[in-house]
Amino acid sequence: TSPEGVSFDENNLKPTITVQFDKPAEVHSLTLPRDKTPNGNVG
Repeated sequence: TSPEGVSFDENNLKPTITVQFDKPAEVHSLTLPRDKTPNGNVG
């Protein structure tokens, strides 16, 4: 885990972050490619 950013479980290969918007949006979450992040952390 990291003191900064969001940490995901090592078994979670498709971590999803839910983002709150002030206005309605088509997409409310995004999938982060794990191959671009070291171990399970996203800074």
